Amino acid sequence: MVQEESLNYKFTGVVLAGGRGKRLGLPKAFLKVNGQRVLDRILDQFSGIFLHSLVITGTYDIVIERQGVSTIKDIYPNLGPIGGLLTALKHADTEWVFMTGCDYPYLKGQLVELIVRKAIQNPDFDIVIPFLHGYYQVLHAAYRKSITQIVEKRIADGRYSIKSMLKFTTVRVLPVSEDEIREVDPEMSSFININTAEEFKKFGIQVI
Repeated sequence: MVQEESLNYKFTGVVLAGGRGKRLGLPKAFLKVNGQRVLDRILDQFSGIFLHSLVITGTYDIVIERQGVSTIKDIYPNLGPIGGLLTALKHADTEWVFMTGCDYPYLKGQLVELIVRKAIQNPDFDIVIPFLHGYYQVLHAAYRKSITQIVEKRIADGRYSIKSMLKFTTVRVLPVSEDEIREVDPEMSSFININTAEEFKKFGIQVI
């Protein structure tokens, strides 16, 4: 895990937990795998990397009793990741945020570290983001606080796609390749996310 103090103080970990989980029939933040909330599994990975983490919630309350973790209501609920990103950028006290969602039960701390290190080592970029199969993965990505105004304007203009923002604004994007990711997560398990009950069965996950 990241030990350098300078890295800890530059980043805040962020989990978006506002999804309503329509296809699952319950909010994604309440999903459990083998008796443990997926949200807590993710925060376990964050705990050795970030001094402070934010959980961005939707219209319901989430109880988290962990040192160094705060819950924040989404400024623009139901806009998807871009609303959570703006909320995170406005509330984080650090230069960067690492943002993921609460439905990735197998997120690896090694992947988080890879993204964090690349952001610190490449100060000319605003976003460090996985690029897989021709697409940017907007969750599991690092975002710099300097893009806050760009994100605000996109929302004000009714443009809610982060992927579109990467293409049509002046943000400086550093892609992280599949080869780089496989060095720390050979099975790419960090990118397994859960949207339906069928997916729980597919990946052999028991929900309690």
